Amino acid sequence: MKLCITEKPSVARDIAAIIGANVRRDGYFEGGDWCVTWTFGHLCCLKEPHDYTDLWKPWSLSRLPMVPPKFGIKLIDVDSYKRQFAVIKSLIDAPTRWSTAVMPARRAS
Repeated sequence: MKLCITEKPSVARDIAAIIGANVRRDGYFEGGDWCVTWTFGHLCCLKEPHDYTDLWKPWSLSRLPMVPPKFGIKLIDVDSYKRQFAVIKSLIDAPTRWSTAVMPARRAS
């Protein structure tokens, strides 16, 4: 299976139509040897200071700068994002080849 991850559902729909992945599943399109899924632009964000340590929960000038040993990301706490992330994760675990696709930049007129 080949997997294509796009930045949003409309791009996934367009790519799926072009490559023949015409069967709609929950969170992705499938067809031939392809699965095409999508994110919602921002499924994840940088961790907040308090995600690293409780010492950074209250803000004060004396604790600045707050620089963790390694920056991390976390899934945005929205049910639809969590469901789509689970779909993407399950598809990533299965393919032999995968790629990403984004919309072309719009030109200013």
